[in-house]
Amino acid sequence: MKISEKIIILRKRLGYSQEDLANELDISRQSVYKWETDTAVPDLTKIKKLAKLFNISFDKLLDDSIDITLEPPVVENVPTPVPTPTKKGFRKVFVSNLSLKHSQAELDNGYPENRKRRNKSHTAVYINNLQKMKKFLKEMGATSNVQLQDDLVGCYFENSEKKTFGFYYNGAIQFLCPYENFININVSNSGTQMGYNRQMVVGTGFGNGGINSIGVGSIATPTMKKPDYYYLCISYFNEKGDIKEFKLSINCHRVYPYYEEKTAEIAKNMIELTSEYTARRMSDIQNKLSAIPAIIPRIQSGEIIVDEIDIAKINEKHKAQVKAANEQTRLLALIAQNENKQKRIRNLIILGVIVAIIAIALISNAISKSNEQKNRLEQERQVALSVVEKINEIGEVTLDDATLLALIKTQYSNLTESQKKYVTNYSVYTSAQQQFDVLYKQYMDEQTANDPTRKITLSDLNGTWESDKYRIIIKDLNGGKSVWYYTYNKYTGSASTPGIISSNLPSSTIESYNSVTKTKSGKLYTYNALGGSFKNYTIKIVNGDYKLTVDGVEFTKNK
Repeated sequence: MKISEKIIILRKRLGYSQEDLANELDISRQSVYKWETDTAVPDLTKIKKLAKLFNISFDKLLDDSIDITLEPPVVENVPTPVPTPTKKGFRKVFVSNLSLKHSQAELDNGYPENRKRRNKSHTAVYINNLQKMKKFLKEMGATSNVQLQDDLVGCYFENSEKKTFGFYYNGAIQFLCPYENFININVSNSGTQMGYNRQMVVGTGFGNGGINSIGVGSIATPTMKKPDYYYLCISYFNEKGDIKEFKLSINCHRVYPYYEEKTAEIAKNMIELTSEYTARRMSDIQNKLSAIPAIIPRIQSGEIIVDEIDIAKINEKHKAQVKAANEQTRLLALIAQNENKQKRIRNLIILGVIVAIIAIALISNAISKSNEQKNRLEQERQVALSVVEKINEIGEVTLDDATLLALIKTQYSNLTESQKKYVTNYSVYTSAQQQFDVLYKQYMDEQTANDPTRKITLSDLNGTWESDKYRIIIKDLNGGKSVWYYTYNKYTGSASTPGIISSNLPSSTIESYNSVTKTKSGKLYTYNALGGSFKNYTIKIVNGDYKLTVDGVEFTKNK
């Protein structure tokens, strides 16, 4: 059972509201709400207060494997707010108090703050830093590790033999803690933002007299952006038994993608991917640390023998690592500074060369410009003459000329206005196209002589029509013939009606049958709460079903 569920049950045992519990702990009601909805975890100080207030042991409150009920037990042990050291006490802890640099991922990839262009050796720099970390882990006898981020040279590590765990980042060891000193871990994040996608809907209000109002609103759908910062807090005992905290802030933002000439969209996606990776790694660290409390009693009882940590040796290693990391950062900054200086010199040289090349090019261009102009005009003329040759292929026009005429039309449309002047026989094509259109219409009239669509009249528009998303009703209304006046949205469940209906409404129209498209078309009068308007439509009969197309949406008439 999670601690969030236990807080709810224990609060209800006392008959407290969230406000009452907040007052007891001198916190806000929102903090209690976050605990109970599992969106936040109380810190160690608050856990101690909760254990005392609820008269429950520290272990029962934190151990997810222990369940509690709303009814209090008959006998309750004396509360134990936090575990206390045994006779053996606690081993020493190494902590550097150096925070993870905001731009450490950039530094690990060879990008100091003064770098303004792509670092060609950034991959080699990253690999070199990664090898240093692996060498350190091997020296420490680490049996497992979790890399904090895929492009950050930093990790959580464990030594299951010496029963220690710690963190490495900024090119050095920063924290080393014995198992028995561990109390609790809390992982949270910040930077999560909520946005909304809105969908517009139309609503109708009804009163005793019928429809009395119409309104337009929106439905908001929440969307979440991934966190761009993660926070880790480990509570532990120092060698004196005092409770301390080790905190780590991990940034998911990256600057170096811009140096690598990538787009802002790629950099944004990289933040999302880095956030997902970091979340998984934080979960992995939590899972590893959750196994430590089961080992602590065996260490404290003497079943497992452990050696004291050589803090002096660790501190000496830390200082050497920090010095090497700072020297690497200084050298990278110096290299970047020299590269920027050399780049400025190269730019000046290149600029002079470019000016000379431009001058030569201008002179050369002036000499060859006239020849190029002549060659271009000749090429354009040859392209236009190929269209002339195609038009000359036209003989007596038949239906078989469809491909030739279409080719001529395409080629002619691709010509410039100056090229079209060379096509002196274009009138032959236009005359042939007109003859072909007449022949094709005659042919289609014969082919569609028995098409039932020919018999469709304006009254056939009346009825209920369905599409995947909408249901509409068309009928004769207040003097208007075939008026579209009702729309129902199947997705949102909203309906649109005109409310008070005016008299003498206009009528829809229907045109003659088009044998080429096998449809009839016209103007469909649409009347709603915002007024009336005409929409173009086509109608046809397919396999006995009436098909109506309006604004690109196809409807089928209900039988």
